[in-house]
Amino acid sequence: MYSFRCGEEGHGLKDCPVPAKCFYCAQEGHILRDCPTRPPPPVKSDAAPAASA
Repeated sequence: MYSFRCGEEGHGLKDCPVPAKCFYCAQEGHILRDCPTRPPPPVKSDAAPAASA
């Protein structure tokens, strides 16, 4: 087994003693997906663009 978080062998990611660090704000305790400082993704519109005549 190998932990991609700390680079050590002998345990997996779920058992890693190193706390998770966010790739966006670099704070420990959460990951990018759950980052409170990350702006929300842009809202995609389902409407087709208006055709010009």
